[in-house]
Amino acid sequence: MERPDPRHLARSLLAIDAGFTGFDLLKTILACGHQFVIRVGANVRLLTKLGYACEVRGEVVYLWPADAQRRGRSPLVLRRVTVADGRNRRVALLTGVTDPALLSDAGVAGVAAVYRRRWGIELLYRALKQTMGRSKLPSAGPGQALVEAQWAMLGVLMLGLMMLAARAPEIAPRRQSIARVLRAVRDAAAGRRPLGRRSLALALSEDAAQDDYQRLSPKAARHWPHRKNPDPPGEPKARTATEAEVLLAQEIRRRKDAA
Repeated sequence: MERPDPRHLARSLLAIDAGFTGFDLLKTILACGHQFVIRVGANVRLLTKLGYACEVRGEVVYLWPADAQRRGRSPLVLRRVTVADGRNRRVALLTGVTDPALLSDAGVAGVAAVYRRRWGIELLYRALKQTMGRSKLPSAGPGQALVEAQWAMLGVLMLGLMMLAARAPEIAPRRQSIARVLRAVRDAAAGRRPLGRRSLALALSEDAAQDDYQRLSPKAARHWPHRKNPDPPGEPKARTATEAEVLLAQEIRRRKDAA
């Protein structure tokens, strides 16, 4: 794979949920000049005290599966950060940004803040599947289904742009509701909104916000009999590197520095 231009490194920071882990995937992301914050579970095996990286700060761990060792591939040098989620459970995160000065463990631009923003992705999928009614695509073939999905996603994005363009200054963007924007647009298109009384822009600015009432009880999901409730991913397993692994890492490092 061609090495990326150092001037283009860290072009984006990806927030990835559990289930997408993998040595090849993460190595490809880094090789393409990007960085990531990913949640990991008990199916991930990490190494400590490998001695491959020098002069790095923070809780440094290594992702180096056995097949990568046999092929002489260098380990991934990562930083592990443990945070608490909304239910006060421990969540283990890995990031390729090993210097806490560039990405702190907490704070506005911290690892935890970056990971929590992935909830916006879940809300986008909910808007696509439920609000837009595209949980199932009725297209006859995969090609048509791809086009249908693209147009449905384009519709969500257009509604979002309309929502942001017309929102009232006192309403924060995170309080905007795609469902209410869609309802306002449909009412205007069907003539259900009286002319001269309220324009579509006014409806979008005033009616397209979420309710601001204070919830008095926790929001509980319905536990249907057919719905699976899997256990949380757990925490990754970390062990100290063996002497053979340390020697192999040192040899790979020497070859890499000499290249």
